[in-house]
Amino acid sequence: MPDVLRPVAVVLATLSLACAAAEPAPSSEVGPGIVLVSWNVNYGLRGDPEVVALIEELDGDVVLLQECTPALEHALGASRAVRQRYPHARFHDREGPGGLAVLSRFPIVTDELLPEVTWFPAWRGVVATPLGPVQFLNVHLRPPFDDEGSMVAGLLVTPALRAREMSSFATALDEGLPTVVAGDFNEESGGALDVLRARGMQDALEKVRGVATTWRWSGVPIRLRLDHVFADEDELAVREAAVIERGRSDHFPIVVAMGKARPEGAQRH
Repeated sequence: MPDVLRPVAVVLATLSLACAAAEPAPSSEVGPGIVLVSWNVNYGLRGDPEVVALIEELDGDVVLLQECTPALEHALGASRAVRQRYPHARFHDREGPGGLAVLSRFPIVTDELLPEVTWFPAWRGVVATPLGPVQFLNVHLRPPFDDEGSMVAGLLVTPALRAREMSSFATALDEGLPTVVAGDFNEESGGALDVLRARGMQDALEKVRGVATTWRWSGVPIRLRLDHVFADEDELAVREAAVIERGRSDHFPIVVAMGKARPEGAQRH
């Protein structure tokens, strides 16, 4: 965002975003801030120009993508606006749903692909932001299918698998850095979310947007919150968050603005 000190509520309004009806968090904080976008772009859309256009429009500082394909990497690289806005990018894309990518205005000083625990890998990186170094974990956790492709059985067995995935990925995190964990969790509640809450992290949408949902089933009136952004509560203050009900993906982008939770020089608990 050209001026990360702008009240994020104003930014969201100018984009005509459809958000859940809830009272926004106060946006009068001063000091540096960053805006994160997290989005499962749906690998079936490949290099969809609408995906590229919405990424340009959302104008985040750090963009975490799940299900990024080589075709989308090519389409993003062909966008002059994306190249200029995000001089720092890392792509770990795949033809299937396991691809990951990060676009950043700020230098990416650590770039680490974490091997899959069950189906998909995760990405851990450290970005040199105006808040100082911030650690990001970009995840796409196990969908509710068992190894034979059954959703009925998968609903029973995969919550524990997602908790195991998150616990494993979390072992790669640097405990001394402010941390954001974001992506497609494939669950509204359960073990993976509890793993992060036990680490003192807060769910940004839960904090400021109540019942906002992030996923819809095409042709069926089912909407769930499968995507999440968790921030290190000791270090990062969530200023505003919104679900952007735009795009052809079955998932909607999440935009979260955050700043420092503690004054300069204050000690971490």
